[in-house]
Amino acid sequence: MKYNITVLIVYYDTDLSVFADTMRSLLNRECISKIYIINNSDTDLHDYSENERIEIINTERNIGFGGGHNIVIRDRYDIISEYHIICNPDVYFEHDVPEQLAEYMDRHPEAGLIVPKVLSVNGENQYAAKLLPTPFDLIIRMFHQYLPEKLVNRYNKRYELQSYDKDESIRTANLSGCFMFLRKTAIKKAGYFDERFFVFMEDVDFSRRFNSFEGSYYVPSIFIYHHRGRGSYKYMRQRMIHISSAIKYFNKWGWLFDRERRNINSSLRKILAI
Repeated sequence: MKYNITVLIVYYDTDLSVFADTMRSLLNRECISKIYIINNSDTDLHDYSENERIEIINTERNIGFGGGHNIVIRDRYDIISEYHIICNPDVYFEHDVPEQLAEYMDRHPEAGLIVPKVLSVNGENQYAAKLLPTPFDLIIRMFHQYLPEKLVNRYNKRYELQSYDKDESIRTANLSGCFMFLRKTAIKKAGYFDERFFVFMEDVDFSRRFNSFEGSYYVPSIFIYHHRGRGSYKYMRQRMIHISSAIKYFNKWGWLFDRERRNINSSLRKILAI
């Protein structure tokens, strides 16, 4: 089956050689009909403007991850295709990943959002599917270097669903935002990115809402590569932004009392025996 898939990338100061790998991956697939690049930086991306399959939208300032994506999926909703990809500028893949994801969507009309397995460039699993976070989970992850290693490893194993090693898809409300495959009609139901989150936690909020309205799924039988991962746990400035976003997230969904989180996490633990 021939697919027509649009892609949206929010670019901000990614190494251009890394970004070139992302663009090659996408442009090598005939099913990718249009790539919209939101340029949130001062970087000149003129080299890509000559390709008719690419449209560059320059912003006057960095408006954040969610704000950048909303320029297209909210303000220009009519231009995106039935299937649409949100892709980080430091992601690449081999073979027919977009077609495989589209075929999965065809077979699963209940799915509004799907995310493949995400691997680092050396092949390590970045654990794209997770439990919905509690404040304690994020405290442990953000300040792991100050805590006993056994404690951190135990919590990460549970939170990141590390014991799940099957190829079967699972439904979960917390999925990585680095590569999201969306059903267009589901966007209207679940809503757009919450721009209160400049960066960090916006993907948790986004996939959680998709799971409530349509269903969000992790599909580990399909995989991509991601150059970055967990930067906010390494650099103080990013960590402070992450903390700010986490506060906004828990103010929105609940700190200690979050019935939906409890039910979703309990269901996952039962299915995965964790």
